[in-house]
Amino acid sequence: MLEVKRWINDVAPYVKKSRVSKFDLFFLEHRIGKWAANNFLNYDLLTNPLNIFNCRELIELWLSVSRAERVKKSIHKKIIELTWPE
Repeated sequence: MLEVKRWINDVAPYVKKSRVSKFDLFFLEHRIGKWAANNFLNYDLLTNPLNIFNCRELIELWLSVSRAERVKKSIHKKIIELTWPE
C-alpha cells in the first residue's frame, strides 16, 4: 500500500500535464510491466498478435474517450452495435 501511495504522489505532476487519469496511468504501467511481456510467450509462434500497449495511436484514441464512458462500457456497446448489429 505504501508503494501505491508513493506512486500516486509521484504521478500527480504528470496527470496535470497530460490530463490522463491516474487510474489509466496505473493500469497501463501495471499491465505493461506485469502482463504484456509474459503474455506474448503464451501465443503460438505462427500468430501475429496485436499489442495495443506498444501502439501510441491506439492508446491515445482509447484515452480520448472519457473514463466515465469507458467504465460504463458504453464504448464497447457502441462498437458491438456498429460491427455486429444482429
